[in-house]
Amino acid sequence: MSGVKSEQVAIWLAAVTAFVNFIFTLVGLWLVERIGRRKLTLGSIAGWFSSFVKVLGGIYFYHTLNRQDPGGSWFSVWLGSKVRTLVTAQTNL
Repeated sequence: MSGVKSEQVAIWLAAVTAFVNFIFTLVGLWLVERIGRRKLTLGSIAGWFSSFVKVLGGIYFYHTLNRQDPGGSWFSVWLGSKVRTLVTAQTNL
């Protein structure tokens, strides 16, 4: 029951989630009618791109400031750590 001990609390939490989904569905319908699909889509794309750039910047600065291996780019250091993790996980099975 999603970590909630009481069944009644779990039901109420599910009801609140459903209610919030319903309300924001109505908000979405209103926005589509008021602003239009094209502007909403372009705004969504701009928001996605902005978030993507921020995440990439965070990864870049994290690996630039915390580089343990001075050789290679930040991406190769990051990718190498992920590959080592996968190889270690596979050999420990």
